[in-house]
Order: sequence, then structure tokens, then C-alpha cells
Amino acid sequence: MTHHSWKWFLAVAFVFNGLMSVSGKVLEEQGLNGYLKIYLISYHAVAMILVALYMVWKKQTSVSNTEWVLGALIGITSFSGLAAMLRALNSIDGIFVFPAVWGGSMILTAVLGTILFKEKMNLKIAGAIILGITGLILLL
Repeated sequence: MTHHSWKWFLAVAFVFNGLMSVSGKVLEEQGLNGYLKIYLISYHAVAMILVALYMVWKKQTSVSNTEWVLGALIGITSFSGLAAMLRALNSIDGIFVFPAVWGGSMILTAVLGTILFKEKMNLKIAGAIILGITGLILLL
């Protein structure tokens, strides 16, 4: 991966994660809650198809057991998190749900990155985490 390619992947992740959440909210707002399960399954099935196409394009013919297990775990956590968020949107306004989910996720990721992977935390990052936690508390 080149030095600048991570920016492209970050932008793509940002857009598609946002679209995933917003489109789920649109289904809920339109009274199509009965379609949320098929939405979740379809969204993740399309992701699997895109990965398979990428593998064909890169001529990768095999997948290790570790890749299968990690892929399954990532899929399960993604599916479960989105399902929980969509269920929350049934009874709580999106103005609360989206900041809580995405802000809480960023805070948890930063804290776990520091603890598990020994990533460096400077004063700026620590301050951002404290402000994020404060913001989540204020939303309650």
C-alpha cells in the first residue's frame, strides 16, 4: 500500500459506512421496518461478492483458514452492530443514535488501539477522547 492510498480507502469507508446507516434510516422512516433483515443480508452479501470479484481480479485463488475466520468475525460484528443500530432507530431519533454509535465507536477504537496495540496517545488524542465521552454523556 502506498503512502497516500490509505486516504482513498479511508474516504471510501467513510462514504459507504455513512450510506449504510442512512439507507437503513430511510427504510425505517418509510415504514419499511419489515425489510431491515433482508437489507442487512443483502448489504453484507454484496460486500462478499465485491471481495470475491477483487480476489478474481488480483488472481488470488485461495483463502486461508485465518482469513475465513477473521472475515466471518468481521461480518458478524458488522451485521450485529448495524442491526442493533437500526433497532435503536425504531424508538430513538437519529439525531441521538448516529452520534452515539459513530462517536462511541471512534472512542472505543482509540482506547482499544492504545491498550491492545500500544498505539501512541498524545495530549490531543486524549483530549479528543475526553470531549467525545463528555459529548456522549450530554446526549443522555
